[in-house]
Amino acid sequence: LTKLIKVRQLLSYDKLPHTIEIAEEMIENDQKVIIFTCFSNTVKELMAHFGSKAVVVDGSTSKEKRQYAVDQFQNNEKTKVFIGNIVAAGVGLTLTKGSVVIFNDLDWTPANHMQAEDRAHRIGQTSQVHIVYPLFVDTLDIHMYKTLQKKMKVISQIMGDGIIEEDEISVGKEVISNLRR
Repeated sequence: LTKLIKVRQLLSYDKLPHTIEIAEEMIENDQKVIIFTCFSNTVKELMAHFGSKAVVVDGSTSKEKRQYAVDQFQNNEKTKVFIGNIVAAGVGLTLTKGSVVIFNDLDWTPANHMQAEDRAHRIGQTSQVHIVYPLFVDTLDIHMYKTLQKKMKVISQIMGDGIIEEDEISVGKEVISNLRR
């Protein structure tokens, strides 16, 4: 598991230039951007790049600073980027000024992605919201994305949309077997 986390962190770091390029293009088109990540070092690198154009919410952010970051993103035209840890910033915030949500890296839990996406999909949203999942081919990203999709299918079936197939229950085993190839 430790090696898996290290691979995810390296992949997160490798994806930064691509994520930054997408965000900069959206900013040039007068869009506000929300970027989610799972890793503290990625948050720091994004803040180093965007500087005063960005605000951040991660696990170390106090309640007062969380609200300040949200207020700046929502009300300050100069604040173009909201950078958040997917768990710490993925719930309880209203970020309706964001019209683009980028997930620099993936979390293993589909609900964390759905909650984070919903930060921009709130009452008061007046723009169409675009969700971007930059995935690198032939990397752990693809395995994680497929796993998330299968988990979503299982959740959908449990919630009454269908019957669970027996082979869909062992998603974790499949990820591990794919990694061993």
